[in-house]
Amino acid sequence: SGAVQQRSRRMRLQQLLLLLLRTAILVLAALAVAEPIWRDEAVGSTSNRSTHQIIVIDRSFSMAVLGQQGSRMDRAKAIAQSIVEEMQAGDAVSVIAWNASTEDVLGRPTFDRDDALAAIGAIEVGDGQADLQAAVSTALAIIAKSGERLGDTRRQRVVIISDLAQNTWSSLAEVAAATSQSSLRSEWARLAGQAEIVVESVNEGVTENLAIVEVAAQPPLASVQGPMEIIARVRNFGQEAQQDLSLELLVDGAPIGEVQIDVPGEQAASATFSFQLADPGSHAFQVRLSGDVDRLDVDNLRWLSIDVPLATRVACFAEDLRDTDEIARALNPNPAAPGGIIVERLTISRLDATSLGAYTAVWLCNVGELSAREARILRQYVWAGGALIIQLGQRVNPASYNELFSA
Repeated sequence: SGAVQQRSRRMRLQQLLLLLLRTAILVLAALAVAEPIWRDEAVGSTSNRSTHQIIVIDRSFSMAVLGQQGSRMDRAKAIAQSIVEEMQAGDAVSVIAWNASTEDVLGRPTFDRDDALAAIGAIEVGDGQADLQAAVSTALAIIAKSGERLGDTRRQRVVIISDLAQNTWSSLAEVAAATSQSSLRSEWARLAGQAEIVVESVNEGVTENLAIVEVAAQPPLASVQGPMEIIARVRNFGQEAQQDLSLELLVDGAPIGEVQIDVPGEQAASATFSFQLADPGSHAFQVRLSGDVDRLDVDNLRWLSIDVPLATRVACFAEDLRDTDEIARALNPNPAAPGGIIVERLTISRLDATSLGAYTAVWLCNVGELSAREARILRQYVWAGGALIIQLGQRVNPASYNELFSA
């Protein structure tokens, strides 16, 4: 029985060793995937080396979201400025402003804290989303050039300050999950091999947001005293429905009207404003959501600029004016109503003598062929910004048009 007990103890020891080995393998595998940053805290180690701080500040659209401590950009600047203020003697700093493109704000590494603080304070929120690869590429370029000014013995530290928006950072997650290599994956690996990477989040977890995503005019060619509509499309990026939202229209800074709109969660809804313009010229339309509807104000308004002529005039040319009847009726069903499109019907023989610059558009109705001079006049008219519509018919010779306008 002693031999059996000894053999049993030996088996339990072997099983324990096997369990420890398996656990160690799992831990090492997890560390390999995580790519941890090892820091040596011993006195006289590389932690006492001077550091080149590369501060990358996200300036994408969503950094304007307001929180309890100001906007996300305000918090990002505060973090960046604290990094600069805590720099040790001999440390240098570079600053990158980053959205769809990047800007090396200082132009080169600096030892001057005041210059760095001023550069950080001048960064403003831009348009669009942030391109992660652009930030990584710029950081690599700065590291490559820093050796000329700072020497190759300096420690590199990249601090990325961002709200971690999904449309930016999902690209890194997709790269990490992919088996094939990509340019972002290889550049991120190069950066991790050359520098310590720190990511600072300024996202407070705000998920509810409304935005005016589109503003359009109907008809697109507006005219004085003619009926006109401004159509605004509002999207709800949150999950909860938003009801009784107040949408306001301003024309040239003056309030014109206000409508109420309900927008279901994760969907869009449209609202229409109907009115007439009294004066020709350039007009600025602004549609805005009234009140404190969310924490991102900058996408709660949208602009549209329209040039309104005194009258919209269209010249319809034909060999037989009866070919212009249907087009004229479609363009202006009620010629007696104010503000409609003015349609002038002319024979093609008068094209040479007509000042086309007075017309918004020229319509050729079943014109068989054009002379070289007529084609040249029409080409110059289009180059000057006019609209040309060629309506086919039984008289039209396609080969003639192809020959004249192919060049």
